[in-house]
This record gives sequence, C-alpha cells and structure tokens, in this order.
Amino acid sequence: MIDAQVGTIYVLGVGPDGLSPAGEECLRNASTVFGAKRFGFMVPEDKPLRPVMPVEKLVEDLKDCSGSGDVVVLASGDPLFFGIGQVLLREFPFENLCFIPSVTSVQLACSELKMPWGDLISLSFHGRDSGIIEKLYPYLKSRDMTKIALLTDPVNNPRKIAEDLLDAGLEGLTIHVAEDLGGSSQKTGSYSLEQASSMDFHPLNVAVLAGKIKWATGGFGRREDAYQHNGGLITKAEVRSVVLGALEIPSKGVMWDIGACSGSVSIEAAGLAPGLRIIAVEKNKERIEDIKANIRRYQTLNIDLVEGNAPDVLEGLPEPDRVFIGGGGIALSSILKKVVRRLKGRGPIVATAITLESLILLSDKLAMDGFRVEVSQVQVSRLRPLGQGRILSAHNPVFVIKAWR
Repeated sequence: MIDAQVGTIYVLGVGPDGLSPAGEECLRNASTVFGAKRFGFMVPEDKPLRPVMPVEKLVEDLKDCSGSGDVVVLASGDPLFFGIGQVLLREFPFENLCFIPSVTSVQLACSELKMPWGDLISLSFHGRDSGIIEKLYPYLKSRDMTKIALLTDPVNNPRKIAEDLLDAGLEGLTIHVAEDLGGSSQKTGSYSLEQASSMDFHPLNVAVLAGKIKWATGGFGRREDAYQHNGGLITKAEVRSVVLGALEIPSKGVMWDIGACSGSVSIEAAGLAPGLRIIAVEKNKERIEDIKANIRRYQTLNIDLVEGNAPDVLEGLPEPDRVFIGGGGIALSSILKKVVRRLKGRGPIVATAITLESLILLSDKLAMDGFRVEVSQVQVSRLRPLGQGRILSAHNPVFVIKAWR
C-alpha cells in the first residue's frame, strides 16, 4: 500500500497487463488523471481522463492542480525510460513526484524477440525531424558488434531508418521489429535493411539493430591517392598529421573545416572521434563532389558538408570548439574575424599557409585578438627515382599556425 501525500503526482507505468496493484490503488484515490486516450478503459468513470499532450499544457495543468489532492499521470512502460518522467523531474520538486514503473517497451520487445538485452544500447527517435545517422553513428562506430534498440515514431520508423542506413553505405545489419506490443496486432520479425526499406510497419513499434558493419580500413595519415581529389588540391599526408595533432581532436563537440578541399582533414578527424560533429565548408562544385565521394568511401558520417562561400555561410552554423582553416584566399581576413567571434572556449584555431603574406596575416591578426600563436614550418621531401639512382624531392614548405586563448 502506498502512503499517499496530499498533492503528490503519481506517474504510473502501464504495462501489457495494465497497472501494478500499487498503481491501481493510486488511480482509485486520485483526484485528477492525465493520460493518452488508449488508457481510457482503465480510468474510473467518475474521473475524466485529461490529455497529456502537448507536454507544455500538461505541465501547466499539473501546476494548476497543486493542493487539490493526489494526481495521476499514466504513461507507457517506465516513465523514466525516455518518457514523461524526465520532463516532470525538471518542472516539479523531487519530493512531489512518485514513480511506479512497469516493464519498458524495450524489455518487452526483447522478450518477444527472445533477445538478451544486458548489453543493449537504447536510443529514442521520438520527435526528431532529422539526424538518424548523426545520432546512430557514434554508437555504430565505437562497437565491433552492433546491438541498439530504437524507440521509433511515425516519421522515424523502421523503414526510414533502414533507408538512411543503406544510403549511408552501412550494410551488414539486421533490423528486428516488434510491432503493436500488447495490442491485438502484435507481431515480431527480423529483416535485412533491404527488406525493411520497402516495408510498412505498425506505428507502435520498437526496432533493434544487430549485426556487424564492414568499416573502411585505416584512418590516419592516408596517402593522397587514397582520396578522390583534383589537380593535387589536397593536404599532404605529413602536413595533415601535424594539423590533426595541433587541433587536439576532442571526443565530442563541433569542429569547422573551412576550405575543406578534398575533405581529407575532416575525414581523418571524423575517424579519430566518431562523437565529434565536423562541418566541412567548401564553395567549389568539383571539390564538393570529391568530399561527398570521400565521405562515403570512408563512412565518416559525422561530417556535415556545407556548400558556399566563407565567411557568409558561417553565421548560421553551430559554434565551434575547434577550427581548421585550409583555405580562404582574399576573404581570409573576414573569415578570421567571424571565426574569432564564434569560437567557443580556448580553441584552438589551426590554419595552413603557403605564402608569407598569409602567414603574417594569420599570425598577426590572431595575436592582436588575444590569442597565443605558435608557428611551425613543415618541409616534406619524398624519395623518387632519378636515372639509375634515387633522390629526395622537396615539396613546397607549409606553415602551420596554431592559436589558442
């Protein structure tokens, strides 16, 4: 028996068998009940069922009920598992809330699928307009074997998830789907991504991705011929390695790559940190196609490609924790001004320059903006044949400028 308090909000999880005995007692004693229409059959006739959506209105109505007796909010499964409980904990005093959970939809799905779930990752796609691959990628990339439960919605459904995975070149997964759990049309099935991409599913479902993706090999200091590029417009492997070290690649956050060219710096940074969001900015149409091809080749799906001129396209981007400037031309001064204003935290900002004029502009401007500046010259020579012998052939030296607060 629950020792009820005046004004307590009881958040009750409804399972396949309804409420627990303690939950049923709370429901009988409640002054007001909130819940989805599908729970109406269990609510006493003398207690009209009030809606839980939209969430903002629910919070407002619950606050209006303060002091008028105990209130019940009905929710599916465990209200603290990607449910309404998280919202209520933000909006109401801890001591005013009481949670009585039931079996979660993921537990129920795994039971029906006969799938152990102790090593399962759970993600929710409820209410997301986009970004399926963006959200999945860090978890797919960081595990040898994939086992991820997905809470879907009518837009981000198993069919859409399968389509996006196939479009991203991520094959080798099976999608298990448990539909209408506890309902009259409950069923389960296991499908290849190709099969699921052409199927329709019940709007109430839980999907589980399982299997092993065949990832591209390598990831750091690749030779230039490992990338699609035109006219030698690519950061040399040795310079790329110095740049990536200078950027102090974080495990998460946002990085800008301005003047991304072939995308080689972005791609290797993305491989080092699957949880990092990288925004590659490029204006040249041919190079944009190179970047797209290279992203797909190396499955670096945490890169967002932004087409357009810097600094114009930088304003609407999320603030960066790191910035690499690989090109800028006559707009370099304006780009720096925008980068300095938008940069979060201490940086760093890393840039490459070939001409002395660009080096001086970059180092002087950053120093005047209060940054500590470090400049290195990278001189690379590679062995090549000459007649019957071999010589070291020098590439143009490149200046690497690193600035931090």
